[in-house]
Amino acid sequence: MAVLLALAFSSAGAQEGADTGTDWSAEAPAVWTSEAERQPRATGSQWPYPDERDRSDGGLAADDAEAGSWGGGPPGGAAPEEERLETGAAGADAFDPERLALLPVLRVGLVLDPASEDFRAAEPFRAALETGLRIPVHLVAYRDLARLQGALIRGEIDYAPLSASAYAAASRRCACVVPLIVPRSADGAAGWHAVALVAQASPFQGLGDLAGARLATARPVSTAGYRVPLAAMKADGLDPDSHFASVRAFDSTRAAAAAVLAGEADVAFGWSSLRGDASSGYSRGTLRDLAELQGAGTPSLRVVWTSPQIPNAPHVVRDSVPLAIRDALVELLVLDAAVSPSDALRLSPHGFVPVTHEDFAAVLATFPKAEEGASGRLRPLGGAAGELR
Repeated sequence: MAVLLALAFSSAGAQEGADTGTDWSAEAPAVWTSEAERQPRATGSQWPYPDERDRSDGGLAADDAEAGSWGGGPPGGAAPEEERLETGAAGADAFDPERLALLPVLRVGLVLDPASEDFRAAEPFRAALETGLRIPVHLVAYRDLARLQGALIRGEIDYAPLSASAYAAASRRCACVVPLIVPRSADGAAGWHAVALVAQASPFQGLGDLAGARLATARPVSTAGYRVPLAAMKADGLDPDSHFASVRAFDSTRAAAAAVLAGEADVAFGWSSLRGDASSGYSRGTLRDLAELQGAGTPSLRVVWTSPQIPNAPHVVRDSVPLAIRDALVELLVLDAAVSPSDALRLSPHGFVPVTHEDFAAVLATFPKAEEGASGRLRPLGGAAGELR
C-alpha cells in the first residue's frame, strides 16, 4: 500500500520530476483474474500504460505546488500504454443488485506501471472499494496524466485522481467531470495559493502598483508561477504585456524568487500554503523552500498578492456515475477511511475533504471556455520562455 500512496496520492509540496525507469515488453495487457491465481494473463486488446505526472501535454499545466496526482510516479517506457486489473474477489453474491442496476462496474483509472509491482500494491485499494461499494471495481492503468485525463473525458473510465489543472482542463473540454474529494496536506490544508513576492524593502503593495516592474515567472506551464496570477491580472483589467517593464521565465518558482533576491527582478510569482509560521516561510511553498536554503531568520521576501485557495489534487468522476455511487465513494474515502481498521482506504495519510466545481475557480479561469476560441493555454508573454523582452 505504501507504493500506491507514493505513486498516486502524495500530499502537496513536490516541485519537479524526472523520467527514468523500465520498459514493459508485453504485447497485450494483463487481466488480474483471482485472488487464488494472482497471475496476469493476456487479453486480446492492447491498451496504453503508465508514466508520471502533470506536465504540459494535452493542455495540462505543471502544478508546482502539487506533486501532480502521483508524486514522483512510476516512470514509463516506450511500450504498450494501458493495462487492466480485474478480479472477482468480492464474489457475485457480495454485490448489491440495486447498485449493480445503477452501475455494473466502476472503472478506476490510475497512472501505474504494469511491469512492476504497482498493481499488487493497488489491489488492497481496489478490493476495499469493491467491498464498500458492493459492485465490481476494475483498475485501468495509464502511461501518464494526459492519457488518464483523456480516457476520463472519452468515457473509458469512470473515476480517477487528477491534478487541479488536469481537472480544470477536462472540465473545459467536456463539462462531463465532477470533483469529489481532495487530500489534506500534513499542515491540514486542502489546498494552496499562488502568490506574488517582492523584496522586504520594496515599495510595491499589490499587483496593481507593479506597473513598470521587472517580473520573474516560472515556465508558462506552471499553475502557480504563471497561469493563475496572469489570469487574475487579466480579470482585474490589467494587461501583463504592457503592465511590466520586462518578463523573464525561470525553470521553477524558487528560481524566479531567487531572481528577486539577486536584484534581477522586482516581483516573482510562486506558491504558498499561507499556513504556519510566516517567519519560516509558512509550512509549504516557495518562501519555505528559500528559507530552508538560506537558514532560519526573517524571510527576505514578502507576499503582496494571493490567489483564492487552489485545491489539492482531486479525485474525479464522470457525471454519468450515479449520484448514489458518488455519495458512497465520498463516504468510503472520507468517513469510513477515518475509522477503518484497514489501511486500504487510507490513501491520504491526513484524510480527504469534499470539494465542488466552484472550489477550482482560480484554475478554471486559466483554461478559457471552448466558445471563447482559446486553445486552453495562456499566451506566453513577450516571446519564448526564458527570454527577456
